[in-house]
Amino acid sequence: FEDATVSEALGPGYRVKQTTPRVFVCTRQDSLRTVLETLALPGVRRIVVIEPESKCVEGIVSLVDVVSFLIQIQ
Repeated sequence: FEDATVSEALGPGYRVKQTTPRVFVCTRQDSLRTVLETLALPGVRRIVVIEPESKCVEGIVSLVDVVSFLIQIQ
């Protein structure tokens, strides 16, 4: 189990039919509107927050995170 790879687990016939990006990203400077529009796309559940210059991951934001924030400020 520890030595198995994801590729091995999915099997030789596994292939992703990709019509949209597999990972969506935003920065801390992006508006909540932009993030919500991205989260509204079919199949998008989370957005990776990156630092724009280094491309380092700073966190992950989900629809639940945004809704919780909006409820808190009301």
